[in-house]
Amino acid sequence: MLSAFAHLSDQRILDTLIGYNTSWGDFASTVPQYQKINGSTMYALHTMLVLGLVDELRTLYDDMYGYKCSQREVDAVDNVFSILVKHGIFKTPKH
Repeated sequence: MLSAFAHLSDQRILDTLIGYNTSWGDFASTVPQYQKINGSTMYALHTMLVLGLVDELRTLYDDMYGYKCSQREVDAVDNVFSILVKHGIFKTPKH
């Protein structure tokens, strides 16, 4: 289910991205119209899910093998997280 959502293999999901809300309420359009908010939200969700998977694998590898992430790996995850914060997907706590 998540794969179908992430890769837009479900036509209903695709319709929410490129459809056009007509006066009769459906998403029919002869010319697809990109819906930026829906696209951004789904991209952010996909990125957030992948980031969560990376964190779970990091924890698993640490528990099983004592694996510690290199500074480069930590920086990559921090960079992705900071992009999601910048776009308002995550909010950083105020001190």
